Amino acid sequence: MTRNSTQPAKPPTRTLALTPLSLVRPQRQTFLWNGRIPMGTATIFAGRGGEGKSTFSLWLASAVTRGLLQGEFEGSPQNVLLVGHEDDLGTVVRPRLDAAEAAMDRINAMTIKTHLEGMELSEVPSIADDLPRIRQAIEETNAKLIIVDPLTSMMDGANLDKTSEVRKALNPFTTLAGEMNVAIVALMHFRKGQGDTRDLLSGSHAFRDTARSVILFATDEETGARVGTVDKSNYSESRGDSFAFQLVSAQVPVDDGTQAQVARVDYLGDSTISVSDIVNKPDDVDLGEAIGAVVECVSRHSEGIKPAAVADETNLPANAVRTYLTRAAKRGLIDKAGHGTYLPKATAPSVRTSVAPVASVALNPLKATKATEATAQQADSPVALCRSCGLRLNPAVSHHGIHPMCEDTTNLTQHAARTA
Repeated sequence: MTRNSTQPAKPPTRTLALTPLSLVRPQRQTFLWNGRIPMGTATIFAGRGGEGKSTFSLWLASAVTRGLLQGEFEGSPQNVLLVGHEDDLGTVVRPRLDAAEAAMDRINAMTIKTHLEGMELSEVPSIADDLPRIRQAIEETNAKLIIVDPLTSMMDGANLDKTSEVRKALNPFTTLAGEMNVAIVALMHFRKGQGDTRDLLSGSHAFRDTARSVILFATDEETGARVGTVDKSNYSESRGDSFAFQLVSAQVPVDDGTQAQVARVDYLGDSTISVSDIVNKPDDVDLGEAIGAVVECVSRHSEGIKPAAVADETNLPANAVRTYLTRAAKRGLIDKAGHGTYLPKATAPSVRTSVAPVASVALNPLKATKATEATAQQADSPVALCRSCGLRLNPAVSHHGIHPMCEDTTNLTQHAARTA
């Protein structure tokens, strides 16, 4: 098990191989976690530091050791290998696994022991130098999941920004995973900045290209929940699916008889918010009118309305609408019910109309609040009708007796013709 660093590695032998597809037997793709983590290849967990990737990966390990993960081994506990974990095994990893109620006898941490000047050193295995030892570890433990934290710790000497070097370093590892039918979950970091989520992984695009599945992580500052989004999925239709979890504090006993406080995952299930929504969240500047537009939209649906429907009616981007709805609910302008449904404020009468709004509809949140107060004061007044479309009108949010959404050029022309 000891790497001999004094002898240079022999270059690989290269030969031609031709495989007639008539001899290839079609097989069913299996998943460690249905639709999200395929077997026989690598899945990347990526996000900025502190987003809960490591803690979530240990929660995943615990579920695998107890057969609780929905997938190929549901009801059948399996073994896990931890490689290159950044956190200390005794003070962080073991307590977090205890908090997750993992079956400890099914989890092994893999290192490479080297001896130098009478000292025994523990090193992270290198893909280039230690592939036979990684294979041996899989065979001896019969592991079905390998967690690498971080992935770059196993890539000695590779230029992480150079595509050819990243591919050369990773391909043997993913090939071994396919040969031995194990799932690799490899943790990575985001680069700085915003933009397309496909470009957020640090280093070369080869990281994303080599992995068959990529799950991104971010924190929703509006709710405090951590969100994971399947950003790439070659073997399923799960791309774009998101889930949420919280990190909660847990007390676990430690060796000296005291209690250690660690983070534990509280899995919340599917999420309507994606990592892309969070990473590319609009700034707070000049949001008043846009928030007012979604408040007005929600006010027309006393039975409740979901973010996707609000986006359709207001012609605003879906990710921005979710942000506006969340902030409007926090400001008390609307109410949030279960399953991502938003309702008009319970204390205010709703304004209903069948007129489809246009993108230019916009109200300031303060104006929307005043409109609510004005509507309540006028509850006993005769019903007002829009002079443009003839439907019910809330005078507090109208302009000269016309719906704001009726004030485009076409409607004003029609109104002029009707009143001439």
